[in-house]
Amino acid sequence: MKQEFITSIGKVIRERDVLFIKNLNFKFHHGLVYELLPPIAWILYALSWFISIENNFELFMGFVVSFIAFFHFYPFYDLIFKRSLSKRIPLQRIESFEVKQGESLLETDVILHLKNGRYRKIVFRTLEKQYEPFTELLSQYTAQFPMPIQS
Repeated sequence: MKQEFITSIGKVIRERDVLFIKNLNFKFHHGLVYELLPPIAWILYALSWFISIENNFELFMGFVVSFIAFFHFYPFYDLIFKRSLSKRIPLQRIESFEVKQGESLLETDVILHLKNGRYRKIVFRTLEKQYEPFTELLSQYTAQFPMPIQS
């Protein structure tokens, strides 16, 4: 049996106990390259700055650049090691999920916590309420009850 849930940028299809995530409205700022570019650029810039230091002012500016690069390290770590980039997720691999209000009130985030320690965030439109049947489906496969929507 095939079920479809409409998301903000595509759809989630459940077919034989597997979730297929399809992005139908691809934009460059939703891509992996766009998310990796700023952290990698700042880290490489900081490393190149320290290699070419010749006086105290450059050393001070090197510390400023490294401070900025340090704050870009966590998004890089999150993207590479914590977030799941898989477009195919078996329902047995989902450990729990939580529902959160998005940054704008127009979107609701469903965050799937997988058994391998990673997570996958799926963004639904709030007014269409497609996240409700999706969370009902997930609650059948997880032992934990869903978290209420947090404002």
